Amino acid sequence: MYRKLNRGGDPPHGSSRNTITQPRSIMARDTPQRMSGRLVDIWTAFTIVTVPMLAFSAVLLGLVYKYRVTHSTTGQLERLRPPGATDEDGVYYVNLSATVLIFISSWSSSVGPLLLGFLMTLASYPLTRHYWREIQDQRPTLPTPYQFALSLKFLGGGGWGALYSWMRYLVGWKHQRQIQSRLLTESAFVTVIVTILGIVVFLADTWLHITTSTVSFVNTSPAAGTTNYSLTLVPGCLTTNNSMASRGTQCNLIQSSTGEFLFDPTQSLTVLNNVSDSIAVHSNGPDERYTYLGIPQSGGSSVTSHDYTATTFGMRTECKPASKACNLNHNSGASTPFRCTDAFAGDLEVDKWLESYFSDSTMASNDTSLGVKNPYHYAVAAEFQAAGNSKLSDSDEVITPVHGGLAFLLSCSIWMFDVEYDSINGTITRFVTTPSNDSVATIWQVPIWPTGVAASNLQTAALIAVSTATSAQDLADQYAVAYSKAALGVGAQSVQLSPAVAAQERSSLLVTRLPMAPLFCLLAANLAFVVLGIVLTCVALSTSSGGDGDVVRDVQARLSTAGLVADRFERGRAAAPAAGIEDLFKEHGGQADTVVAIERTAAGGFAYREWSKITDHI
Repeated sequence: MYRKLNRGGDPPHGSSRNTITQPRSIMARDTPQRMSGRLVDIWTAFTIVTVPMLAFSAVLLGLVYKYRVTHSTTGQLERLRPPGATDEDGVYYVNLSATVLIFISSWSSSVGPLLLGFLMTLASYPLTRHYWREIQDQRPTLPTPYQFALSLKFLGGGGWGALYSWMRYLVGWKHQRQIQSRLLTESAFVTVIVTILGIVVFLADTWLHITTSTVSFVNTSPAAGTTNYSLTLVPGCLTTNNSMASRGTQCNLIQSSTGEFLFDPTQSLTVLNNVSDSIAVHSNGPDERYTYLGIPQSGGSSVTSHDYTATTFGMRTECKPASKACNLNHNSGASTPFRCTDAFAGDLEVDKWLESYFSDSTMASNDTSLGVKNPYHYAVAAEFQAAGNSKLSDSDEVITPVHGGLAFLLSCSIWMFDVEYDSINGTITRFVTTPSNDSVATIWQVPIWPTGVAASNLQTAALIAVSTATSAQDLADQYAVAYSKAALGVGAQSVQLSPAVAAQERSSLLVTRLPMAPLFCLLAANLAFVVLGIVLTCVALSTSSGGDGDVVRDVQARLSTAGLVADRFERGRAAAPAAGIEDLFKEHGGQADTVVAIERTAAGGFAYREWSKITDHI
């Protein structure tokens, strides 16, 4: 039960609440006790403001630099640099999960708004000193009751709510409000500054969230182990011109009384049929008309993780339809004759596949026993009874014999090249060709014809071309590429693996791409809180010590909601000296005999009242 004391709505008898100052004699009176805890209050606020922001910044920056990775440029050839293997300006690459970094950075934006109350605690000391001096000088800039209420709201860390009330006061009270007091404007100013810093931290953290991503990081290092990616001629091909007439050290063909045989049939046939694990024929360069001997890109070879510059040999074959020029015709069902020159003539009804090599493009001589020039020349005439292609039926370079099928004749020129190329991640990025000398051209011309090992490959390629070509020239182009692949495969017996001109190992991993701009913006915003905390701490220490500094702590403690409530309801106790704000309340001394209530007044409003407890003792 409680008993109404009818106090709290009116000032106690004899109080001087209408005065704004106390007599100077009271100021000079020795006070036996002052509010303690000034240093604890200041250093606690300082620690909470500075340590978390410093810690978050240090941990974030430390992780970035500890796990930062950069693209190595040591010993790296610029032309072998893989795409994406260059450090992007203004970006950190961190070998750490993006989730971890974002989680740490997000703590700043979470903690920032919580620091307002502690920063206002530090700011309250200089603000209290200014307020106390204005009281002593009885300046007209003291706050009105409502301004005082707004000031307490700011000093209590009201944040957005206090700013909203203040803005309503500025805008909504245009004609009624008084000139703002210094206490209100300075409290609002500090709150605005801290709030802006909190917004900056939030925006910087959001910016960092949006721009941070996980990317593939490609790096290179000097290649370890064997890097035999170049192809050079075997020693036996370096002593003569490698022609059939040469009887020196064998390079590509073994001649006997029973015929001619490949010098190294195993290597030729495995490369020709694309089953070699060391050499392959490629046409994946910038210009697909060039074919070349290289390293297989599959089969578990370490070459797949290497980028390199290598030397090799390449070929380019150019063919053109020559049926009309060689008078290929089908005058009778028993004959499909042609005649290019005395050196190349025949009947495709007798021989379905005829081919020959010539010393020059005129086809005047097919004697190449002494070797060939670069380029060398070749012609093929063929008839396929089972073939049919309506797209070629109207071409005068492809004829249809009386008994069906298709027949054609092609004239070709073949160039051999010394090649140097760059391979990056299996892609040819540079392909430099230099015409080979005549002895190199002879190496690839000699073995393919007399041995006949590539005949089935060429005939199959020609049949496919006849069936799929859209024109006579398309047929010739398809066959040209097929010839280059077959000829290079057969001639592969004359080359051996050699070290690459340059080689590097390529590695790839997933890393966090962290832009520097939002990162340092966030760190700067974090450190702005720290700097502000340091400045306010220094000012708080200087304004709360020496001179009237001993009064500042007492006034600062009372310049709060707790101080105002104590003054309103504790009366004499609140005005007495105290060691702490809690000493202003009787409850702290075990005398909780009153409570606070709100009652309706006779005028229809409401007022605060104290109710006293009714004990059981009468």
